[in-house]
Amino acid sequence: MKTKIYRFKLLINLILISLVYFFDFIISKPDITIPISSAIIAAQTFEITKPGYYILLANVFINKNRNDPLIKISSSDVIIDFNAYGIINYTNNLNSNFDGIIINDNYENISILNGYINNINGTGIIIKPNSKNIFIKNLFLSNCKSLAIKADNISNLQIKQIEILNMNDTNKATGIEINNSKEIFISKTKINSITANQLTNGLSLINCKNGKLKLIKINNQSADESYGINLSNCNNFFLDKISINNINSINKNAIGLFINTSNNITIENSKLFNITTINDKAIGISLENSNNNYLKNNQAFNNKSFLNGEVYGFRSLNGLANSFFECESFNNSTDLKSTENILVTGIALEGLEQNSIISKCKIFNNISEKGKTFGIKLGSKDDNNLVTNCKVAENLIDLNFGFLEQYGIKDFSEASTNIFLKNQATGQGRSLGNDINTKKGNFYWIAKDFDKKMSNTVFEIDKDFLKILRTTTYPYDNISIN
Repeated sequence: MKTKIYRFKLLINLILISLVYFFDFIISKPDITIPISSAIIAAQTFEITKPGYYILLANVFINKNRNDPLIKISSSDVIIDFNAYGIINYTNNLNSNFDGIIINDNYENISILNGYINNINGTGIIIKPNSKNIFIKNLFLSNCKSLAIKADNISNLQIKQIEILNMNDTNKATGIEINNSKEIFISKTKINSITANQLTNGLSLINCKNGKLKLIKINNQSADESYGINLSNCNNFFLDKISINNINSINKNAIGLFINTSNNITIENSKLFNITTINDKAIGISLENSNNNYLKNNQAFNNKSFLNGEVYGFRSLNGLANSFFECESFNNSTDLKSTENILVTGIALEGLEQNSIISKCKIFNNISEKGKTFGIKLGSKDDNNLVTNCKVAENLIDLNFGFLEQYGIKDFSEASTNIFLKNQATGQGRSLGNDINTKKGNFYWIAKDFDKKMSNTVFEIDKDFLKILRTTTYPYDNISIN
């Protein structure tokens, strides 16, 4: 009952968020139109201190070293229209470190539109605390070193039709970073080619609440640790039609979509693929210490470990009441050069996970060249087998291969309180549970607790009875086919 009440409240929140999302809050065009002199911006900071519609009439070329921002906004009710022009830095001097546009503290109703910022060594756009109603649309930001857009402690931010390209720094590089803020709406945005030595984030939201992310494409990241989207300490977000591709790490995690200590996050219709690591974990979607999150119709595929890293399509660790519905995990693998005992897992619930659901998911063609594969895995040998009261129902698991061991569903709990309903696993050497289906070519009906260690019964059936079994309703009727 509590879960149903939560779902209803979340639905109401998402409806309210969507009403705001679908209506741009760009301020109406002021009566005063003010041309922006490209010569002034090129020479010194152009500071806006009065409301108005400011329009750029030519490209701005930066040909001298400087450390002051190009444009500073110190007024509410401002529109800056680049008018299809842009700001281009030609100095190529790393000692010249300046930001593009700064919105100062405590201003509201500001729009930045229709142009580009290229090759600056600072941040493209900075939004300082206590700003409100900020609208950024139709901008192209490239080669902004470590950060394209940064916002801190603001409310009502909308970003639409933005393209970010070529972020590159020695330590950390991020496309969009938003901290301590609320009412965040980002859509139709592309973030491409981010590299750093230590850490990359395509989109990072920390300590934020209430928002929607839709139609976002993030491609080509590389660092020691990489995240396509990182939501940490966030609440009440709806993510829809997210595409994250080619996120690469060396010694730490590569994660397409990372939900960390966050609650009430809905993720739908999203694709996470070509997530790769050498020595840690490659994960399509990872939930850690997060509760009441809902994932539906997402795909994690073609993710890979090249040496010592583990691979997951979806993973939830130490969470409560998380739901995976109609998700697909397929073609995830390890390399032939990988070390032994490396795991490839379609969907995993681990640590202290409780009351979570995996239902109507499809998991197939996952391969561990020298290790083990799990279609669905509950717990592990390392987390004291404390995954409890979870439900695994109506999942289809097919043709997963592990050189050492392979399981359709594996529950590591010694005294399991987890429930397994109407799952079908085909093509695994050990299709369901621990050390069952040891005779190749046989078919089994598996009762509620399918692990032989727990003294449960395994019924052997023949092929002729299989059709009857599939059309018969049992309280617990998992099907295992070798």
